[in-house]
Amino acid sequence: LYDRMSGSIPSCIDKMSSLVFLNVGYNHYTGTLPSELGNIPPMGKLRLEYNHFSGSLPSALCNLQSLSYLDIAMNNVTGTIPSCIGSHTLLTILSFFVNKLSGTIPADMSKLVNLKKLFLNFNKFVGTLPSVDLLSNLELYAANHNQFTGTLPSLWPDHITALWVQDNYLTGTLPSGLGTITNLLDVIGLNNYFTGTIP
Repeated sequence: LYDRMSGSIPSCIDKMSSLVFLNVGYNHYTGTLPSELGNIPPMGKLRLEYNHFSGSLPSALCNLQSLSYLDIAMNNVTGTIPSCIGSHTLLTILSFFVNKLSGTIPADMSKLVNLKKLFLNFNKFVGTLPSVDLLSNLELYAANHNQFTGTLPSLWPDHITALWVQDNYLTGTLPSGLGTITNLLDVIGLNNYFTGTIP
């Protein structure tokens, strides 16, 4: 029921203890994400995109070890990405774009070995870009429009097709290995401080 539903997610959501897929995307929901969402162990897909959710990501989401799809894009979520994110090794889609998230990216994100698409873009993240060389299934890496500094990671997975890092504060040269990735179709790096030549 896209674009028709409003209100907030009730704290009693965990009464639906066998829920495996919650999709309330593209609606008008408000309020914070209840910590009770983390009390539904079978939850595999959580789609909350294109709403008006606010507040921080509840740490209780760390309990959802069956989670393979997490999308909170286009909301007003603040705070940081929980450090436990690396424990969700079944994740294939992780989407945070267009929120108000900040802080650094947890190093354990490099443990998401099944991840195919990572959307960090249009937030307020700082620090260095997360290393992804061990994420052999990664196809899309979107970190544009943040406040990342430092250099691009030197190693990238062979299956990556899109790399978006524009509008940050990145420096250094483009890794020579990018020129050998035959699947890479789309690289956008403008509005940074790169030097040197294109590999």
